Amino acid sequence: VHGEGFFERPLTPPLEGQYGSMVRTVLRVRLVANSLLAYLKLKEWDMVTYIGMRTINILRGGQENLEPEQEASNGWIAGSETGKIYYRTAVAFKELDDKYEARRLLKVAVLYLPNDGRVRELIRECALRLG
Repeated sequence: VHGEGFFERPLTPPLEGQYGSMVRTVLRVRLVANSLLAYLKLKEWDMVTYIGMRTINILRGGQENLEPEQEASNGWIAGSETGKIYYRTAVAFKELDDKYEARRLLKVAVLYLPNDGRVRELIRECALRLG
């Protein structure tokens, strides 16, 4: 909080043309995405769901029951990292046998990561089976 003024300024090369506050936000999102990956590798499913959902709720801005298209901010500079947060959290929910929540998160993840085969594969794994 005390450093906010420091970050509200244009940066010098190699980050020229960017603002410190945006760079800081992108780095924080990337840190969460990478932390989730580490916890996934450790099979700490509860930690992944806790950190992932806490972050997703912050990204949602406290709004509930958003449609995936509303939730995914197209053009967001940290879109791929945000998609990884949704995807990695969905992986943990699947491992905890909560495919319903995994499917909900994957609907958003695929909007951020439309060309990621891992996301599409997990969608198939979590699909409802009829009959």
